[in-house]
Amino acid sequence: MTTNFKTCMFGGFDREDVIKFIEQFSKESQEKIAALEQENASLKSGNEQMESALRTLHAQVKEQQAETSLAEELRRQIAALTERAESLQNERDALKANADEYAYLKEHIAEIEINAHRRSEEFRAEAMAQLRKCVAQQRAWCQEQRRQLAAMHEDALVKLRSAEQSVIDADYAGFDEMLDSLQAIEDTLQ
Repeated sequence: MTTNFKTCMFGGFDREDVIKFIEQFSKESQEKIAALEQENASLKSGNEQMESALRTLHAQVKEQQAETSLAEELRRQIAALTERAESLQNERDALKANADEYAYLKEHIAEIEINAHRRSEEFRAEAMAQLRKCVAQQRAWCQEQRRQLAAMHEDALVKLRSAEQSVIDADYAGFDEMLDSLQAIEDTLQ
């Protein structure tokens, strides 16, 4: 079974794709194991039946030793059953090896999932730590900018008050004298 996993924004594989793959693989493995176990049970039952038949044939051979043609036929049957039993035994052994391999793969996939989960938790913790650091830096920057703005505001207020006082303290006497001089010139012109 092959699959292509989607990748996540922060690297690695999409966790849900990996979990779906593992679940699918686990389900297929369980089905295969169940089928193999059922076939194994069937083979065992057949083997027991054949062994039972073999014992029966041996008993008949002992009872029918006088009849050589029947004894020869029974020997052939015994040989065929023995060969079939050995074949079934070999088949069962091969199926057991497959079942063992499936069990190993299941454990290996579970280990991969655990490692992926651990790595994602480590990445999350690291990202949270970096985010906290950025928040602290921005908080410090905001406080510094606020302090500087407050100082600029205070400085501007001081300059504004000083300018206001200069306007209040301005000497308007020169304007009055000029107006009087202009009036005198205008009067002489008439």
